[in-house]
Amino acid sequence: MKKIFAILLVLLSLAIPANAQHTIAWAKAHTDGTTINENVPGKIVTYTFSEYGYFYVQEPGRSMGIRVYSSTMPAPGDEITITGGTLTTTDDGERAINSATYTTQSHEHYPFSPLGITNKSLGGGDFICDTPSSPELIQNTASDVTIHLQDGANPITGVAYNATGLSVTYQKFGDAVKTKTLTSENWTEQGAGLYKLHLLSTECDTLGLLSVWVTYPSAMNVNNVYNVVTTYTTTMLGQRCVTGGFGLNNIGLLVKSWGKITEIDTANPPTYYWMTDGSGVDTAVNLEVAPGQVIPIGDLQVDSFVTPVGISTMTAVGDNYIRVVYPDAPTAKITQATGQIDPTAASPIRFVVKFSEPVSGFDATDIVLGGTALPLAAEVVDVDSLHTTYTIAVTRMSKAGTVTIDVPDYGAAKSIAYGASSLRAKLIDNQVTWSTRPAIRVINKRIGVGGGRIPKRILK
Repeated sequence: MKKIFAILLVLLSLAIPANAQHTIAWAKAHTDGTTINENVPGKIVTYTFSEYGYFYVQEPGRSMGIRVYSSTMPAPGDEITITGGTLTTTDDGERAINSATYTTQSHEHYPFSPLGITNKSLGGGDFICDTPSSPELIQNTASDVTIHLQDGANPITGVAYNATGLSVTYQKFGDAVKTKTLTSENWTEQGAGLYKLHLLSTECDTLGLLSVWVTYPSAMNVNNVYNVVTTYTTTMLGQRCVTGGFGLNNIGLLVKSWGKITEIDTANPPTYYWMTDGSGVDTAVNLEVAPGQVIPIGDLQVDSFVTPVGISTMTAVGDNYIRVVYPDAPTAKITQATGQIDPTAASPIRFVVKFSEPVSGFDATDIVLGGTALPLAAEVVDVDSLHTTYTIAVTRMSKAGTVTIDVPDYGAAKSIAYGASSLRAKLIDNQVTWSTRPAIRVINKRIGVGGGRIPKRILK
């Protein structure tokens, strides 16, 4: 009997993963203001926006992602465990972890491939939303509600308040069914099969369910049920979606979308463009990756076919949300190479340029030499299979002085993932002092001479 019980315990432990609650979905399902006091482990950093103070992580299986605000930035490809923070929702309806703390388990999980997805799926659907079984209306308050008139998948448009066959009936909780007289003031078309129905305060004066039926030839799904309450008590959980989204909630996920450009911002340089892929929803691509810094679009123009890679986000415009792909661009950090002596009289002088993601096209023509030593030549070597780390060997100094290197604003390298041009490098330690004469090294062959002491053996 004990053996059978032990087997059952093992099977139960296999059926219910111990860490199932420590997922991004688990985090998103908490209300704003909830403090994370349990680890959320094994998440992969996708992109960082250090100038804005946040980065994105996602599940290794690419099922979901989330924005993370933090005072420090991990590197793309790092595997981290989120150890603390507070759940919040941005003004654009995006769930995020605020004031997050984390630990890093490992680095450089390349390549982390994006999830190919249509424009319509970028926002996804609401995920684990603890919504009321019916929308809520406040007691004794007039309300405008939305009515959908659809014939299958096709919206029914042009239905006036006095159209033949159109009628509205309603029933308060515990009351009889009544007919509502439609007028141009209480029935108006909003477009694409959407209509606004105005309910009077007297029609919402009974607590409980209020059922509203709309009848129209060939119309479907026009039975609406509302819950009349004294105050709104239900908190929306999970992740808001954008209108018409479907599938998993994809906001915060690293994605690859596609389409033809339909519009380009007229600013110079452009900060966004719109694209369409035939799914019925256009998507904006936000090119601004830092305050005052945008990704160059090069020769792109209207009708160009593009395949941007970035984070699926959204932006609130009035009462609606629009889909946005928020791409990152490669950045670079410049440091002295390990073992580089400073000052030195030895040539070459070595630096390291490390990019935030795998890049291509980086060579000696992309290095800007400077300093009072007036160096004339540099050699670039790709030193790892990830194409993220490059050594720079600077030679042919003209005179004693300083040697510096820099990487220009744009175009030094391109993201292997999606072709975005790199931004200006961050100068961590990009200077070495060079001397025309080697330093004099004095080796005493005899130490302790005099006073009767015996010289020790010195290694030359």
